[in-house]
Amino acid sequence: MPQLEFANYPIASQIFWLVISYALLYYTVQRIIIPRLQAIKNNRQKIITAALSDADKLQKQAAQAKKNREKLIEKAHSEAGKLFKMAEIESQKNRLLAYEKSKIELAKIKSEAEQEFTKYRADLEQQIEQQAEILAQKLYQQFFAN
Repeated sequence: MPQLEFANYPIASQIFWLVISYALLYYTVQRIIIPRLQAIKNNRQKIITAALSDADKLQKQAAQAKKNREKLIEKAHSEAGKLFKMAEIESQKNRLLAYEKSKIELAKIKSEAEQEFTKYRADLEQQIEQQAEILAQKLYQQFFAN
């Protein structure tokens, strides 16, 4: 192979082109490729940092929303308990009022019934007396009229 025969082919020219190729490659990598890769890396790092920051903010907002929801639920339970107690008290008041009202009505009905009973009893006693008088008169007539 003629490329590897150093006797006929000068090595200095190969070293020269090697250095020139390496320098161009180094310059291309150093000035063009690495800055582009660095820019891509920095851009990705910014995106990741922003995404992590947004995720932290959203996580904090979610935690705050959860706390607010739990507070609202606790408040709703408390208000429901209060409303239930108020309804229970109102119901008890209504039952007591209805009981007292029915008690008054029953007392009134009892009083009227007692008055009617007293009147009916008086009428019966009067009728008994009248019937007794009639009976006594008939007995008297039968025994003493003959």
